[in-house]
Amino acid sequence: MTQALTRTIRQREAQLERAVSRLRTIAGRIPGVVYEFRLEPGGHSHFPYASDGMRQIYGVAPEQVQDDATPVFSAIHPDDRDAVVVSIARSGETLTPWRQEYRVRLPGDRLQWVFGDALPHAEADGAITWYGVITDITERKQAEFALHAAHLETRRFREALDHVGSYIYMKDRDYRYTYANRATLTLFGCDAESLIGSEDARFFSTDTMARLHALDRRVLAGEQTTEEVVTRDADGNRRVYLEIKTPIRDGEEVVGLLGISSDITLIKEHERQLEYLAHYDALTGLPNRVLLADRLSQAMAHEQRLERYLAVIYLDLDGFKSINDRFGHAAGDHLLVTLAKRLREVIREEDTLSRLGGDEFVAVLVDLADTRLATPLLRRLLESAAQPVWHEGQRLEVSASLGVTFYPQAESVEADQLLRQADQAMYQAKLAGKNRFHLFDPEHDRSVRSHHESLERLQQALEKEEFVLHYQPKVNMRSGEVIGVEALVRWAHPERGLLAPGQFLPIIEEHALTEALGEWVIRRAPGPGRRLAARWPEPCR
Repeated sequence: MTQALTRTIRQREAQLERAVSRLRTIAGRIPGVVYEFRLEPGGHSHFPYASDGMRQIYGVAPEQVQDDATPVFSAIHPDDRDAVVVSIARSGETLTPWRQEYRVRLPGDRLQWVFGDALPHAEADGAITWYGVITDITERKQAEFALHAAHLETRRFREALDHVGSYIYMKDRDYRYTYANRATLTLFGCDAESLIGSEDARFFSTDTMARLHALDRRVLAGEQTTEEVVTRDADGNRRVYLEIKTPIRDGEEVVGLLGISSDITLIKEHERQLEYLAHYDALTGLPNRVLLADRLSQAMAHEQRLERYLAVIYLDLDGFKSINDRFGHAAGDHLLVTLAKRLREVIREEDTLSRLGGDEFVAVLVDLADTRLATPLLRRLLESAAQPVWHEGQRLEVSASLGVTFYPQAESVEADQLLRQADQAMYQAKLAGKNRFHLFDPEHDRSVRSHHESLERLQQALEKEEFVLHYQPKVNMRSGEVIGVEALVRWAHPERGLLAPGQFLPIIEEHALTEALGEWVIRRAPGPGRRLAARWPEPCR
């Protein structure tokens, strides 16, 4: 063997050793678990390879899942387990990247959120193999970097990292790239050799580069970071990346950083859509019941402080069902959307118009110096609702019934009570002929409620045997003979004592309780064989 050949072999061995060392450094710094997951044709699944990060992510040892993945799925939160299984199956069927957020329950009943990112590979025997990483994205603690590469071959390191959809890279203390996986190289449009020594200015805009350098400075100072970075792609589209970065140390000295960047644009977009659907009506775009409740509560507190009024208007369309029945639901939806726009234009910018569902709307008018100021707006709402709407050459016409209540009131009321009051008033408007508004009367409502409560209490008194009979003789004044007795009903009230008839009989006048109490008196009065006159007594003597 010539000296030149010997030197060449030694140089290649040194290069291989450096490559192995670099990959071990990468795996040892990756926050989470690097793994190979295999789904056999029969449905059996296992992890031929998993780094020791499996303990931190799932609370199980890698050797426990080499032949059976059950311990991993058992560690997944029960509420998320089905979604994870479905997403894995979908990825295997379509051979598209698997990306999923879910919770894991660790020993001690501790929960953490994790993000899985892997690419599937179809094997010749019909099995599907995923190569990927799962990282801890729990905001309450920093990601732990416990992956190490003892006993892992160079090929498996490269294969695992290059099959990961996330962007994995390393930088030195001067912010220059020293390593990147295949996904990162594809993103940057360069190869591994040309990447070495490059800076972010080569790949990112000035603004994005400044943001990335701000994160890098913190990491190179010894901090681990997990943050979202918003940027624009080549077409100007907004992209969101989850950037997880950790220092690379040589002993106590920080010599560089390791970063994992995951594209979470779709996840953030879904979150935005869910947030919108949670607070807005999907058909009209108006605030829904949830957002209405929040705005109404805030408005009530605001008006209370300023000693001004707000109005709650419950609006129900008259004749909407016939529109659906005659012209179809598409016409009905068109009518609702059109009227929602018209009604929103009638009220002020600071007011709220919401749709509760169906043909029911609620408007909240704020900052009223006087309740009478709402009347012109109520008329405009009625006029706007009554204007015809055209759909595919058909003239659609409805009217509206409005129920109105004001706040504050003499008695303390909650937001849901105001809605019920306005709903009751709207019902009265319909009874009065529709296409009009009706104002809720708190005084009348209190009187009705008080009467209803008194009737309920008298019904309870009858059921609890709280009534008693007092008797007084009926005497023939000429002969002095006792010819009968008169039964006098009294209420032995547990708190108020013995009550005379005049204190409770007027309440049940023209009510079924009158007959029930009369029957009770007859049952309790002296039986047959005695002369008796049973009648309602006069005021107590």
